[in-house]
Amino acid sequence: MPTAPDEPPPDLGDLDRNHPALTDGVVALRPPTPDDVEAVFDACQDPEIQRWTTVPVPYARADAVGYVDLCRWAWEEAVAAPFVVVDATDPHQLLGTIDLRHTGPSVGEVGYWVAPWARRRGVAGRALTLVRDWALHDLGKQVLTLQVYEGNEASVRVAEAAGFHRAGEIVADQRGVDRRAVLYSLVTETETETETERSGGSTGGDR
Repeated sequence: MPTAPDEPPPDLGDLDRNHPALTDGVVALRPPTPDDVEAVFDACQDPEIQRWTTVPVPYARADAVGYVDLCRWAWEEAVAAPFVVVDATDPHQLLGTIDLRHTGPSVGEVGYWVAPWARRRGVAGRALTLVRDWALHDLGKQVLTLQVYEGNEASVRVAEAAGFHRAGEIVADQRGVDRRAVLYSLVTETETETETERSGGSTGGDR
């Protein structure tokens, strides 16, 4: 979920402020609107979303209103690209959310959740694939990361199926409490080649 920084961060560069059309014919991604408030509020009552994300607990309707307002700000300032995931044949049927946050000139961080009524349909995987391809091919991102709280095996499977690899363990904040998490990353071939050149053209140590 996008957050308002103390200082304006660098923007997403070529981010389309008119919003990209991202769909695979089964799910579609679009910016949140005030019409999504009730569905976001209902979804965030789910114990699993509260367990594995940083949404406020308890989650009030005002939190959903604030989320939509923050998403509008993020798009206007081009500091993040928050989407709701909807049925491609019904743009009013909310299935989840996903966002791409700018964390560096060529680096982005992804976060997502799926509404309880839309699980076991491959929604997260489809949404992550759409954002991944858009970020790498259209925005020129070279590294994408995502954080998974320890124990969230469903999210691990989604990340790994989309080509993300385990990069290490971290301590991540969840509503003011430190919690163990796993960092996953996806690095393009271009970035890998650059890192190899920086290290002198060799990998894997002495042989």
